[in-house]
Amino acid sequence: MTPYFITFGLSSMCCLYGEYYLHHKKKINAKILFGLAVLVAAVLAGVRDLDIGTDIWTYGEWSFRAARNNPDLISFVASQADLELLYNVLVWIVARFTSNSHWLYFFTSFITCYFVMQGIRQYESQVSITIAWLTFLFLYYGDTLNVMRQFISVSIAFWGVKFAINKCYKKYLIITFVATLFHNTAILSLLVLFVILFLDKKDSIQRRVIVVAGVLLAAVMYSQILEVFIDMGILSDKYERYYSSEFALSLNPIILRLPFLAIIALWYRAYRKGETKTVKRWDRNSEADIIIILLIIDLLLSAMRGTLSTLYRTAFIFGMYRTVAYSRICSVLKKNNKLVVTTLLIVYLIVVWIYQNVIQGNNEIFPYTSEILGIK
Repeated sequence: MTPYFITFGLSSMCCLYGEYYLHHKKKINAKILFGLAVLVAAVLAGVRDLDIGTDIWTYGEWSFRAARNNPDLISFVASQADLELLYNVLVWIVARFTSNSHWLYFFTSFITCYFVMQGIRQYESQVSITIAWLTFLFLYYGDTLNVMRQFISVSIAFWGVKFAINKCYKKYLIITFVATLFHNTAILSLLVLFVILFLDKKDSIQRRVIVVAGVLLAAVMYSQILEVFIDMGILSDKYERYYSSEFALSLNPIILRLPFLAIIALWYRAYRKGETKTVKRWDRNSEADIIIILLIIDLLLSAMRGTLSTLYRTAFIFGMYRTVAYSRICSVLKKNNKLVVTTLLIVYLIVVWIYQNVIQGNNEIFPYTSEILGIK
């Protein structure tokens, strides 16, 4: 655990000082420190041994080696048709200047963390960037070491959604399209757009219930929807392996997500309308509820691992907003409540990380080893 926790601590400290400079109008200093926060996290990913992260040997290493042996980009992309276009391009470019695959994992992590940071910074007036970043590191950094292609797409889509909230739909669609070229599942970001458009028209309890009920229905009919997407060519035939004839919800993901949903519900008024010297109201009234709905969708989709374990990954697009929501509720409470809830969040993050990565062995990232750093 030590390498991860030291890295998370250093990265968050850089973020904390970056946020300090941001609030004091020293934007260049802030950008440098936010960049260092990203760099620290990316370095840990880059120097890890090649058995840290399951998908390194599922596609990472063999695609890199194929790129090393093929100097023609078009030929290489054609030979790697099972992987998305822009991921293949990234691998091929990295393979042109180095034979060391650790650089691929560094750049993969750097791109992912960069866009996560940019996504969080879209909400810098409404949340604490540092708390949001710390939440990402504890909840999702381990996943970025495994599902590398998907998390590049998740991070880009996360950054892009704010453009949809601000009604810059063309930019949002272009960014979402780019995200799908790293991993097809970024198409789920269109559901986020639907939620935005639906609630922005009228942010009522009835409409929120309709969205949640619709997602639950889609979860029940998951296999039929998957068949339609494959038949339409939106998803390739390889996704047939995700078909399941049964439907079941797993309890663990629900239990892990309920505590802070409950805290947000308890202080809903502060979450929605609270302000401090450094934290302002949401840019739009519906935005607070949109993010809560995304958290509920994350909960439902995560619970679908009971139907098929890999379905847990479909929730990443929506789960990323836990960073925004958790940070928001910690930032807008009054002094004593703020201290209690922030402390609870830190304890919660540590417990969840240990439970998921040490006890359950998620992503095969623990224990961390690095021959480069001499960590065995």
